[in-house]
Amino acid sequence: MPVVKIRRLRDDIKPPSYAHPGDAGMDLFAPEPFTLRANGRYLVHMGFATEFPEGYMMEIRDKGGLAALHGIHVLGGIVDTGFRGEWVVTLHNTSDSDYHFEKGEKIAQAILTRIDRATLEETDELQDHTRGAGHHGSSGRF
Repeated sequence: MPVVKIRRLRDDIKPPSYAHPGDAGMDLFAPEPFTLRANGRYLVHMGFATEFPEGYMMEIRDKGGLAALHGIHVLGGIVDTGFRGEWVVTLHNTSDSDYHFEKGEKIAQAILTRIDRATLEETDELQDHTRGAGHHGSSGRF
């Protein structure tokens, strides 16, 4: 099992944690109260930095309830293995209502994901495939 080291940059933060055994995502918590304005963005400075093994990344994802009930989504969301700075989570409120977060409230989740690095090879041709160059919706209704 990989080890994720967490360094607090503030004493008063709640560090990431898994809510239940078997959860894929560890919850990320608001380090202080803030209001995410309607149709606005907010950069949440999380108050911690991490170290985790080569061959992994952290994916920052929406909390399902916040997305479904309040239209709050994460923008961006990859933390690379070599990054040692403070985590910053960018939230976007797609609704027409402000949403207020209290300190310690769940704002997003982080998933430790194993990665493979690709070798990129330039070519003049690609093999044919049944999908071809079809764009969004080309295989039928969404």
